[in-house]
Amino acid sequence: MSDVSLLLFTRYPRPGEAKTRLIPALGVDGAAFVQRQMTEQVVATARQFSAMPGRRLEICSTGADFRAMGLWLGFDLKYFDQREGDLGQRLLRLIDDSFARGAASVIVIGSDCPALSVDYLEEAATVLESRADLVLGPARDGGYYLIGMRKVVPSIFEDIPWGSEGVLVATLKAARKLDWQSELLLPLADIDRPEDLDLWQQVAEPRLSIVMPILDESDNLSHTLKALKLMQFPGVVEVLAVDGGSRDDSVQVAERAGCRVLSCAPGRGRQMNVGARAARGRYLLFLHADTILPPDYLSLVCRSLSRSGVAIGAFSLAIADRRPVFRFLEKLVSWRSRFFGRPYGDQVFFMERALFDRVGGFWQEPLLEDVDLLRRVKKEGQLVILPSRVETSARRWQRLGVLPVTFINQLIMLGYYLGVPPKYLVRIYRWCF
Repeated sequence: MSDVSLLLFTRYPRPGEAKTRLIPALGVDGAAFVQRQMTEQVVATARQFSAMPGRRLEICSTGADFRAMGLWLGFDLKYFDQREGDLGQRLLRLIDDSFARGAASVIVIGSDCPALSVDYLEEAATVLESRADLVLGPARDGGYYLIGMRKVVPSIFEDIPWGSEGVLVATLKAARKLDWQSELLLPLADIDRPEDLDLWQQVAEPRLSIVMPILDESDNLSHTLKALKLMQFPGVVEVLAVDGGSRDDSVQVAERAGCRVLSCAPGRGRQMNVGARAARGRYLLFLHADTILPPDYLSLVCRSLSRSGVAIGAFSLAIADRRPVFRFLEKLVSWRSRFFGRPYGDQVFFMERALFDRVGGFWQEPLLEDVDLLRRVKKEGQLVILPSRVETSARRWQRLGVLPVTFINQLIMLGYYLGVPPKYLVRIYRWCF
């Protein structure tokens, strides 16, 4: 097969600048994360296509320098700046440059059609090699998700009403004036507008899976789920609520909020393992049902886990009680977390799914599942404690008192580090709580 150059036009997912037509529905962070994930999904498809001999993948980017693009998508790819001009001028310039670098045919795709598969790219390459000067993949909004050609002249991109429903028709008209033979692929949908988000959810691969064990948590659950702002991150965040046998309406609350609800025998570690096994995201976040995440939790988690050497992260802790004693307790937790590297599960652990699987997940004992997991994961890399705080319920301290709860927790921790069998520590815990 002759040399085929695949150009991917994309924009760096900077909040406020990416997928701006989705911002009214998703907010600036949500729109940027949809842009990020769609691009990564399309890049994975493009990599598969370009892995064959005689093909090359070139990223035509805007919104960031090449170093930022490389840190995001990989330094093994070739990057070219889209530069100035309308879409037609940028397409003409970059396609012409690709032909100058020796391509026999050029295929251009965007990053907003995640349903695009390798089969579509293969068909486009075959069409260009065997029977047509121009191939177009019609988008359902009247534009195209793919354009490929064996030669380029400026008039193919002139007088095109970019951004309108007439782009495809105008392009075919220009091809007829040039006496080019053209062919159409099957139509696909771009993800550009809020009404397209249902289609995105059908093909999206979640980036973050939130695993939440629940057991009679209906009083807290609705507040916890509301703070996740799931409508702002369609296809990017999934929530798996794992019920341990609730007798209230916790399951119904979770289902109404859009969670995937699973069930198993009670036990926080066991429940979180069940949720993690069913999760589809690259990253896992383990959330207690009485804990509220900060509004920018998604970007914080993704940025932290993208840093080299980071194995696991947690948030700083705030306690939902205004009394001064709880401010003092928060400081103790902060010192313990930062100086001794010992956050607890109510500070919300997050990590890569692959690492969680590699270390074997949580143990099945009915307590200290967070401490045991942290001990094993820290051998794999760095622990990061974010300054942003999660807010957890003060109900346990309010019920039994701050000093008794703190003393009992430290006694159990001492027993764990001294090697006391978990069955005895469980007896202490249950007797006290």
